[in-house]
Amino acid sequence: MNRQRGAVLILALTLLMALAALVLASFRGADIQQLLAAGQRDREAALTTAEAALEDAWTEGRGRMTRPTTCSGDGCDDVYPRGELPLGPGNDWRVTDDSWWEGNGTAAGGGHYVVEYLGFVPDDLGVGREGRNGRDLYRVIARATGDRPGTRVILEAVYARRFTD
Repeated sequence: MNRQRGAVLILALTLLMALAALVLASFRGADIQQLLAAGQRDREAALTTAEAALEDAWTEGRGRMTRPTTCSGDGCDDVYPRGELPLGPGNDWRVTDDSWWEGNGTAAGGGHYVVEYLGFVPDDLGVGREGRNGRDLYRVIARATGDRPGTRVILEAVYARRFTD
């Protein structure tokens, strides 16, 4: 009988160790889920901010009486002509840092945006006619960052505004 009591003790300790390992694994899994959820909340907040910046750009653009003027170079807070957007490192606006967006973009609702004039698109092929009807196209690029390092959202939209050429 004495030998059986020792075997039950070893079996109970083994089961207790396995149960402790399961509890620790579930705690670790909960921590990972919490980190994932925090990252998702941060990304959603940055997405909302970038969408607000796009809306601000559209609202501001609609309020102009005539076609917006364009400008070139650093510090331009108006509409850039096609191909003259001062791109950041590597000639790619997607990899630009915060200082580029602060220096070249318009601040809006916690994010920044830049507007590029893409050109006039006529409604018909009335070649040689004055006063053709059509749309001016604008590309708006909005960027927002989150509270966590590395969280950034970049949105791009093309808006059309009707004018007579």
